Amino acid sequence: MTLPKTMRAMVTMGHGDLDRMVLHTDWPRPDPGKGEVLIRAGACGPRNADGYLQMTDAPVLGVHPDENMQGAPAVAAYP
Repeated sequence: MTLPKTMRAMVTMGHGDLDRMVLHTDWPRPDPGKGEVLIRAGACGPRNADGYLQMTDAPVLGVHPDENMQGAPAVAAYP
C-alpha cells in the first residue's frame, strides 16, 4: 500500500480563541517508529476538552490528541 506524504490535520497554533486551531491540508504524515502503528482516520471530531484547554494556560503540544476517532491500521513498523 502506498501512502501519501501529507495528510489533513487540525493543529493548535497557540493559546487563545478557537481560531488558533487551524486546519492544514498538507501536514507531513508521520512514519511509525519501531513497534508503532499508523492509523488511517476515517472520521474524527474535537472533544469538549479541546475548546476548554485552548482557552486556558494549559501547555500546547502542537497537535491535539483526539479520543473521538474511528479508523483502521494503515502501516505497522515491526521490531
